[in-house]
Amino acid sequence: MIAWLEAEGHDLLIANRIEPGAPDDALLRLAIEHGRIIVTRDKDFGDLVFRDLHGASGIVLIRISTVSGNPLERLGILKQSWPVIAEHAMGNLVLVTRDRIRIRPLSRRA
Repeated sequence: MIAWLEAEGHDLLIANRIEPGAPDDALLRLAIEHGRIIVTRDKDFGDLVFRDLHGASGIVLIRISTVSGNPLERLGILKQSWPVIAEHAMGNLVLVTRDRIRIRPLSRRA
């Protein structure tokens, strides 16, 4: 996924290249400081933003399980979904599953 995003010309900060083992809340702060969107498979980021009320510029949560376990299958679904993801990622939590994309504004917090 990272290689594809880089090949598409996206400017990425890769968490484990910058701060290996950094806690999720530190990564959220870093993303906010740089105006970055977090793309992750870690559902804890959604919990941090909605349950613990941390801020975020945008989160794309990839929840695509593959029957075959083949990462290329996951990448194919991501590529197909990318136009919608790119349009809605800033300011939202974008949840990508095999069957749909859900968009939830980050500003709607209790």
